[in-house]
Amino acid sequence: YGTKSTENRRKKHIRPGNDLWIGKLGLGVQFGRGELRVSGEEGEVEPIRTDHRAVFGVAQAEYGGVHLETGVRLESIEHVFHDGQSREFLATSFSLGVMVPVEPWELTARLDRSMRAPSGEELATSNVHLAIGGFEMGSLDLDEEEAVNLSVAARYRSEKLRITLEAYRYAFDSFIYQRETTDDHGGLPVFQWSQTEATFVGFDAEARAELVTAAEHTVDLIARYDWVATDVDDPHESHLPRIPPQRVSVAAEFTWKAFWGRAAYSRFFDQDEVTSYETPTDGYGNLDLEGEYATYLGGADLILLVAGRNLGDEEQRQHTSLVKEEAPLAGRRVEAGVRILF
Repeated sequence: YGTKSTENRRKKHIRPGNDLWIGKLGLGVQFGRGELRVSGEEGEVEPIRTDHRAVFGVAQAEYGGVHLETGVRLESIEHVFHDGQSREFLATSFSLGVMVPVEPWELTARLDRSMRAPSGEELATSNVHLAIGGFEMGSLDLDEEEAVNLSVAARYRSEKLRITLEAYRYAFDSFIYQRETTDDHGGLPVFQWSQTEATFVGFDAEARAELVTAAEHTVDLIARYDWVATDVDDPHESHLPRIPPQRVSVAAEFTWKAFWGRAAYSRFFDQDEVTSYETPTDGYGNLDLEGEYATYLGGADLILLVAGRNLGDEEQRQHTSLVKEEAPLAGRRVEAGVRILF
């Protein structure tokens, strides 16, 4: 599996300003070419060449402390296959965001309409993929993926505490995903690139408290939570496949002179919102301990690191994995390494 690509991008910044508008504009063009090749024991995909050209613009402005940002993009994509056939797509996107400071909070909202052309792999792949334990099948009938996305967030920041809360809803028309079919290829399940109307609804939260702040040592406490649910317009299905479960985590981080350490525990909940061809996945906990020591090696930064993973030695199966039944995550283990930065 390999890709070769070239990318060119040019952007011009303009800063108009007056008593009413303090902001900037950006206009640009982007174009490039890429080639996908897949070969090996698992099978072969004939080369697929992709050409793309785009124009875009962004604008930022401030009115009385309220920050506005908008952007537009028009992109043409062409995939050329080895037999001379091709597919062309036209994708347009638009976004509008607003940020309102309400001390000590910062409130933001963002609305965008986005489009994405299917990739060459999604259109024309047809080969065994042992990493997912199946046979991948593309579809030349795929159309542009369209979405209307809305997100709102609230951020709090004080000297010792930072909080981020975000909720979102993504409504897709022609969402592109891999669907497991009832067919098989040499005893392997067939995963077909398909499209459906789909809606994602989710919520993320993070809080970070600085418990100790001193010249030579610090202690921080971090808590996170994330949840996402999906709904599809399909008489035979209610959810998309391989959607991650709810997760809550807490961690403590410390620094002392040249040492850094972290202790973190995460709880992954059961995932029973599944498709007809999936099985539910049991939840599990994960406890990690990490430590680093920073020093110098000549003119380079040298970092020695050690970590203990899954110290509770729990059975962990990721619902997002296509091979969760055959390949659970590793059990209790210790890792050590060296990082050199120069």
